[in-house]
Amino acid sequence: MQAAALAVTAHVVVRAVGYYSKSVQTVHVHPVPGNHTASGTALLNAMNGITNASATKRYVIKLEPGIYDLGSTMLTQKAYVDLVIYTEASAPTHIEPVAG
Repeated sequence: MQAAALAVTAHVVVRAVGYYSKSVQTVHVHPVPGNHTASGTALLNAMNGITNASATKRYVIKLEPGIYDLGSTMLTQKAYVDLVIYTEASAPTHIEPVAG
């Protein structure tokens, strides 16, 4: 399985993810059409809403193609939570950088 190269301009660390040998909790995040700030808020809420991730309860956040404007809020990666970013040539995914 080959992974596509992806450039993300943001203060985000993304771990490379292969397949999972154990079940994981999956959280899907979809962009809000025409509202990049609301899309960013949805991403932040998805990450912040995960409060019980552990070695025995892993999570994957699947980010659909779109623009996610985080404003001045930092997206903090959590232990045992992977961020999977889907992108297409016709619909790239961008996580807008923190202002400053």
